[in-house]
Amino acid sequence: DFLRFIHTNEPGKDAFSNRISELVEEIKRNDHFRRDYAVMNLHDRDLQRATRKEALAEGMQRGLKRGLTQGANEKALESARVMLNDGMDIAKVAKYVGLTVEEISTEILQESKTL
Repeated sequence: DFLRFIHTNEPGKDAFSNRISELVEEIKRNDHFRRDYAVMNLHDRDLQRATRKEALAEGMQRGLKRGLTQGANEKALESARVMLNDGMDIAKVAKYVGLTVEEISTEILQESKTL
């Protein structure tokens, strides 16, 4: 009977289900409980909203940082291409643009394969 009560919200023939049903109805009529319940729900919603805002801000910060890093890397590679095209030694290019020789070589090789 109790499981049927949980599933249908209709009290059965047993005393336990009937008592729970009575308590639920009593609580529903209690103005103090209803106010407290409403305040709890508002508090929970505020917490959820704050958590979402924090998560969004963190995601935006990570995205911005990643974008700036990627942009700086692309600019360094662009400068490296110009320097290499002017005949500068790859070790000096790496030193000036802040990339490793391997990073420059890998990018330049990938570009030449796609052309």
